[in-house]
Amino acid sequence: MLWHKVQGAGGIGGYPGISAFSYVQQVSFGSGLRDITFKPDGSEISTLTYGQPGSTVSYSMGTNFDISTIGSSVDTQGITTSISIDYIDNGNKGMISDFFAREIEIFSLATPYRFSSFTTPQFSKRSTGISQYHARISPDGSRVYWNNSATNQLIQEDVSPAFAIANGTNRQTMSYAETGIVLGWDINSTGEYVLFADNSGILREYPLSTPYDLTTAGSPTTLDVSANVGAPYVARYVDSDTKIIVMDRVANTLTEYGI
Repeated sequence: MLWHKVQGAGGIGGYPGISAFSYVQQVSFGSGLRDITFKPDGSEISTLTYGQPGSTVSYSMGTNFDISTIGSSVDTQGITTSISIDYIDNGNKGMISDFFAREIEIFSLATPYRFSSFTTPQFSKRSTGISQYHARISPDGSRVYWNNSATNQLIQEDVSPAFAIANGTNRQTMSYAETGIVLGWDINSTGEYVLFADNSGILREYPLSTPYDLTTAGSPTTLDVSANVGAPYVARYVDSDTKIIVMDRVANTLTEYGI
């Protein structure tokens, strides 16, 4: 557990919480980005560019999780009108949130962590009935989540069998009180925190007393990133929650905050 050195700092399991993070570095990177994700070892970063169709592009990293060392493209794939991407099931599946189709789709990947190897038809598809933004799923595939920025709600559903999101049941919601529009959000590696990127330049982090259960959310802690990120769109926990990467969709930058 990486947080043993700060046990007692006030966070769940010793994790100190977002208020302990500070600015590290910023890089300019592309345009039209709507989401980013990393391979678990940090050797690659994958980006999603929005369009009709959009595209996913994966890049090598010279130093794991160091955004200043983003290298050459190693994979690319055109992919619908998606607004979020994720690798799931140890990279054997990819998940997208298709904004205009109002769907969350999971594809099997013939080659792990390569969207260019996705197979059709989809492994499973969930029609949400709303123009959802970012979608995430618990590591074991038993619970899927998406947000509705029109109502300031995050929605969760139980899934069985694992990753078969078409079978989502027991819908629950979590209301959040951000001051601006929330498009991107993330869950940390242990399922104990939910992080929202507010387009007013504030990050808000809600603790979950039961991991991966939105109904147990407590009061948020904030981090003002407006000095470096004018229009936050994505906020991602990376490197075992020791870093947070924030994407600015107007300035086209990636900004790192860390302990």
